[in-house]
Amino acid sequence: MPTTSRSIGTTAEQVAAPSKTKPLLDIVIQNLSTNTVYVGSDSGLTIANGIEVLAGREWFDDQRSEPVFLIATDAASDVRMQYVAYEAGER
Repeated sequence: MPTTSRSIGTTAEQVAAPSKTKPLLDIVIQNLSTNTVYVGSDSGLTIANGIEVLAGREWFDDQRSEPVFLIATDAASDVRMQYVAYEAGER
């Protein structure tokens, strides 16, 4: 599972999505910035309605079947991600 580095800002950004052929998704998000990052499942994500990932912390979810969006409290927030998409029974 390769690691992806992203610079997340103050606008919700899609970072991962399951497909029709691989509908399940395991994902790890690590917030390496000094800002707080928030996780959600649609483009309506805001800092008021997302799951909080504090600076220096991680967030993990498995068997997620929704897109993953991130937003941060400030620009250029360093986030690392690892994810794998798969079908039920492949894991």
